[in-house]
Amino acid sequence: MFTKKSSFTSHMCRKHKACSPDGIDDMYRETRPQPPNCIASTDDSENTHDAMPTASAASDMPEVDSHSYLRNMCLFYLKLQGQLLVPASTIQTIVEEMQNVHDLGQAYTINKVSSLLKNDMSLSDEAVTKICDCIKESDLFSSCHQGQLRTTYTRNQTFKKMFKYTEPRKVALGIDENMTQKFAYYIPVAESLKSFLQSDLWRNTQAQQFGDPDVEVFTDLYDGQNFKCHQFFNENPESLKLILYQDSFEVVNPLGSGKKTHKVLAVYLSLANLPIHLRSNTDNMFLVLLCVENDFKRFGIAKVFSELLADLKSLETDGINVDGETVKAGLYCIAGDNLGSHCVGGFTENFSTSQYFCRYCEITRTEFHADPNACGPPRTPETYATAVEGLQAEDIQCVRGIKANSVFNTLESFHVSQPGLPPCLGHDLFEGVLSYDLALYLKNIIKKKKWFTYNLLNRRIKQFKYKGSEALTKPCAVKPDGAKLSGQAVQNWNLLRLLPVLIGDKVQNHQDEVWQLALQLKDIADLICAQKISLSQIAYVDILIQEYLEMRKLLFPEIQLKPKHHYLRHYSALLLKFGPLMRLWTLRFESKHSYFKRCARHLKNFKNICQTLSERHQMYQAYLLAGQECGTLLQVKESCAFYPNLYSDTIKHAVRELAFSENDTKVTTDIQYKGTAYKKGQFLVYRNDEYMDFGELLLILIQNDTSVYILMDIHKGTFLSEYHLYSVTKDSLGLQCINIDDLPDFYPLVSYILDGYQVIPLKHSIVEK
Repeated sequence: MFTKKSSFTSHMCRKHKACSPDGIDDMYRETRPQPPNCIASTDDSENTHDAMPTASAASDMPEVDSHSYLRNMCLFYLKLQGQLLVPASTIQTIVEEMQNVHDLGQAYTINKVSSLLKNDMSLSDEAVTKICDCIKESDLFSSCHQGQLRTTYTRNQTFKKMFKYTEPRKVALGIDENMTQKFAYYIPVAESLKSFLQSDLWRNTQAQQFGDPDVEVFTDLYDGQNFKCHQFFNENPESLKLILYQDSFEVVNPLGSGKKTHKVLAVYLSLANLPIHLRSNTDNMFLVLLCVENDFKRFGIAKVFSELLADLKSLETDGINVDGETVKAGLYCIAGDNLGSHCVGGFTENFSTSQYFCRYCEITRTEFHADPNACGPPRTPETYATAVEGLQAEDIQCVRGIKANSVFNTLESFHVSQPGLPPCLGHDLFEGVLSYDLALYLKNIIKKKKWFTYNLLNRRIKQFKYKGSEALTKPCAVKPDGAKLSGQAVQNWNLLRLLPVLIGDKVQNHQDEVWQLALQLKDIADLICAQKISLSQIAYVDILIQEYLEMRKLLFPEIQLKPKHHYLRHYSALLLKFGPLMRLWTLRFESKHSYFKRCARHLKNFKNICQTLSERHQMYQAYLLAGQECGTLLQVKESCAFYPNLYSDTIKHAVRELAFSENDTKVTTDIQYKGTAYKKGQFLVYRNDEYMDFGELLLILIQNDTSVYILMDIHKGTFLSEYHLYSVTKDSLGLQCINIDDLPDFYPLVSYILDGYQVIPLKHSIVEK
């Protein structure tokens, strides 16, 4: 396929000297319309005149009215303000300078027209003046920029009238020690939901279906026991299922002089009704509340969340009216890190000394250190209520780890001990258990067994040729004297996954207990992070975790287990309650923080940081609801028509039953589908039953711009028990073409070389079919 005439003629001269253009069959000729955002190639100079608009084409142009012109100008400035985070003063300068340049250009045009009409067409001065006045009066650009878009205030007022802007509401908290009135900024949940339900994105999206009551494979929240036994959602199956997330973050340098001064508590909202790939997009996570953390601690949770709770109660009982239909909503869970979840749930926040440190059971610290696999009586709404009664009766600070009744327990659809506070994988597993234990195992292997050195390990970590998404989250170097890994959650995760590839050739005894413990931790992480998980896998991960905790205490009795090791003990039960825990992946919510951090960095205004951030975010949300950035299911960079006759017999044989033709099928090697990038050379799991087979991606075929098929070269996978990795054979089992939605697992993988094997580290465990 050639897109430039010069490239084609060069190829003809080198390869087909005896062939003339007349001898080229029509089936190999393709003329495609130029995309609207592409510039025609300068090599096709003979086609330049064809690309010029004709008089008839100009007369067929759609008529533009003043409202649509104003709307498009508003969208431009709204994008600058909300998405690109250009300061208001800079936008004002852009408006003024654009108007000045436009005035100069208009004056020049009017002078030329006036001269033409007077001198060449001999029109009277009155007619010329009338025509020039008409040009000035029909100038939509000046009309907008000298009217509704002339100042920052008028622009904002225009945005609010024209688009679905939900204005942040002040929540009065009280007066601080400096006699200053303090506020939190709340975005009404009912208004945000109503605007979203009226958007094109929601109308064009098929909502998640209710889970199968007899399912043996958990694929989403709907398959968990919490949802199936939820009285409110059973009585209101068409209601909205709300997921709240709360967390505090620094908007300035956490090591600088402004640390903790501008630390902000944020609350976000996600809809479980959305399909998984849309739910994980931060653009579809709504801002609910922003409050300075010092004010939150000073005035308390009841005041800060007062208006949010009132709206949630109203959504449960009255719902919202959308196009004449009443839609109710209920709170499904509140996600967050351990500190935030314990604060919201009314549990003790002292994890280092408190006797009761678990929000899922009533185990004591003494019982946990005596037996790491022990679990106390489970917390239920009934036991929670009993503890609250004891708290009020005895007038003490804490009863069985509960220090206050959570304000969210007043809701009909929610209780913190349902459980309603899911675990945080990022902090519990990857920045907790994994971070401490893997550093401990490496220290044992390096200093006691002396299989390799820290210098060798860190050199390999730095020089390793990472592929795919792993290149964006490379593991950090391991400190020789560090008690834990220094990387972030995903970096630690990648280090655990790739550890056998990095130093597997240096392991002198693959049956060594410490090495096996590290591999067992890898298996636990793979199962917990599964996108789909079966009942048998949940039972298996429960056994693995019990064996792991027992061996961890046995091999390293001098290093005390941490509370996060106990939280791990509950994960099998939590998988049954919530379904795959990756559906509540808190680090995806944390990605939303980056918008506010970038906003603060660009605007450099901390006078009222919460008001500034909330208003700027709501402007961006209005831009998104206008339909300008609606995420598409399929994004294709470059493609061309698929001519089966141009390909080898093996490819023809692989696609023969799918009826592809050049009229309805395109071929490419690089797409983004449901938010995941697929490229040639990646591996995908083709089969997972008795054996694990992998397919190397060769081509991507798109039929009718909707159906995506993957053409793969199939290789047999073999499990390497000494590394807990799969290797693929060099021999091909043949080519197969399969619909991308029919694959056992959606996640694309990459391969590395280890001891002569081509190995593939899985991202997570895969359900057998």
